[in-house]
Amino acid sequence: MIADHRLIKVLLLSLLGMASNAIARDPATASQIGVGAQYDTTHVYVAPEDVDRFVASFLATFGGQSTKQVVVTVTPTSSSTTSQLLQTPVGTVSVFGFRTPIPYPFGAERTGYLVTDLDKAITLAKASGADIVVAAFPDPIGRDAVIQ
Repeated sequence: MIADHRLIKVLLLSLLGMASNAIARDPATASQIGVGAQYDTTHVYVAPEDVDRFVASFLATFGGQSTKQVVVTVTPTSSSTTSQLLQTPVGTVSVFGFRTPIPYPFGAERTGYLVTDLDKAITLAKASGADIVVAAFPDPIGRDAVIQ
């Protein structure tokens, strides 16, 4: 019963994140380095033993499809997580099931955006008053940074 409540909270937080991103998006002021709205994902961290059940429940509720689950290191530290992308009509969700402790500040981020030039994005973010929490680092599909 407690696990069901946690799953509902995760779903609600995911939907809230997707909705707030959609509401806040203003094409007239969007940076030209952003690839597009379809390339932002709400990040969801799920206990590894619950990932398959979460994915099945999410897709049964909202429709869509999942990429194949892979085991990767997505942080600049030694860590291991399952990772898969849920592409649904209501938005895209990146699901992580860490098999190791989640290194700080990972798990605190809420969304990820694909940009054409990460260094330029970081420079623009800093110029706008953002803090760089984790400097740019390589990951399995390119480079990442954590910005607040």
